[in-house]
Amino acid sequence: MHPPDTRSPAAPENRALVVLLVSVSLALAWILQPFFGTLLWGAIIALLFAPLYRWLLPRLPGFTEAHPDIDLRIHASERVSNFQSDGVDLAVRLGRAPFGPGLVADLLFDQVIVAVASPLLVDKLGPPDRPETLQTYALLHDAHDIWPAFLERAFPTGAPPAPKNIRFNQTSLAIEAAIAGQGLALASQIFVTEDLASGRLVQPLPQELRTEAAFYLVFPRKPRHPDAVQQVRDWLIAQKD
Repeated sequence: MHPPDTRSPAAPENRALVVLLVSVSLALAWILQPFFGTLLWGAIIALLFAPLYRWLLPRLPGFTEAHPDIDLRIHASERVSNFQSDGVDLAVRLGRAPFGPGLVADLLFDQVIVAVASPLLVDKLGPPDRPETLQTYALLHDAHDIWPAFLERAFPTGAPPAPKNIRFNQTSLAIEAAIAGQGLALASQIFVTEDLASGRLVQPLPQELRTEAAFYLVFPRKPRHPDAVQQVRDWLIAQKD
């Protein structure tokens, strides 16, 4: 008597695997789609910023529809992944190009910082566009500590020190706190596009802070799996429009 077969059903022979390895500042361990089928070729994508999930996740159904022969696996790690030793094929990195010899860097989008808050909180406290109103808000900080530069842009004549501060080690936590009405957060505009469109967040200050760093899609000039890398690269580049 043979033991029951617990393996996942076999996928079509031409089914490919794309693994997305996410390297972030805070340890995560998400796998959006389990590994299954025969590994013929694949690509690993490393995302260096946890809030990139907010941009990527709503778009994944479109990738699945456009590329039914590719399975997606997403991993998370604290450290920056290495293209050779970690088997990474593509990476989304925040920084300034170039990123090293033998690497291609395609610009995905600029880093544009905006202030966001719950619309209910803004209705309650009023727009934080005056120093006296700003002081009624808690400022939600992340590990990047961009508030001093942003306040200098928003209040060139000087802003009073915030009486209330809440600090997080991850931008995505500050964003969620802002959605929950806990205060005013700073975030890359690309991370909160869906929240602003849905009304979960509003942008109560018109000022924007554009940084020197930007988000790039980085991959070796001679990838291990050129077909998979090209398909994923083309799809990601198309998403920025």
